[in-house]
Amino acid sequence: MSSTRNRVSGQVGPKKASESNRTHLAGKSVEDTFQPKDDPGTLKKLTIQIDVDLHRRLKAIAAQEGKTMREIVEEQLTVYVTSKK
Repeated sequence: MSSTRNRVSGQVGPKKASESNRTHLAGKSVEDTFQPKDDPGTLKKLTIQIDVDLHRRLKAIAAQEGKTMREIVEEQLTVYVTSKK
């Protein structure tokens, strides 16, 4: 076995931001870094675990509003991140 243990997904560890990436993002607001939502190449997958009851309630609200759970979560995350300026 090698000294670096691979996780189940095949990833070795978290990716580190390259110097050029940090320089590229310097001075930009959070909103400036968001990309258009019509290009699937600009989306990043986020996997979380939430309480079963919260998931059930979110799913019901999404259905009532004709939205996806992802749309609701993204809207609320945007509000949260924007409030942290």
